[in-house]
Amino acid sequence: MNDEAVYDMNKRTESTFTAWKPSGPPSQGALAYHAAVIYASWHIDNITEMIRLVKRSIQNDDIVVDFGAGTGSSALYIIRKILRKFSLFLVDNSPSWLGNAYSILHGNSNVTCLLLAKIQDRYQSLDELMGRNMVHHVVSANTVHLIPNVSEAFKGIYRALKP
Repeated sequence: MNDEAVYDMNKRTESTFTAWKPSGPPSQGALAYHAAVIYASWHIDNITEMIRLVKRSIQNDDIVVDFGAGTGSSALYIIRKILRKFSLFLVDNSPSWLGNAYSILHGNSNVTCLLLAKIQDRYQSLDELMGRNMVHHVVSANTVHLIPNVSEAFKGIYRALKP
């Protein structure tokens, strides 16, 4: 992708993303990680507290992004505990981990997987992926420490959020 295309995407205010689907089964690493984490007490405590903090803010028809969704371990709890009709977008830069999330959640019509593309030496930002002012809420658990450029990631998240 050339710099001009990146610049044009930065100005986009309409969402034009395409749902992502894996080209094969989840990796053994993703399966093992998911199995180790999904019922871990620290994970459940973390997700339960995150859900408690955001639950009242999420309304019917909202767009919610799980940024760094990984294997889908957080998303499973989010859709079970927030009993509203909202769209949940699982966003990650790892096709093998997101493939696991897809295998678990692709039957839910309110869940969509989106893969962050690698653009030269960086990953696509959330606003480049989904558009500016398109998202109501962004949640993220167990991810921030893995983001190569946290400042740029948060700028992209900010631009993707509705005012």
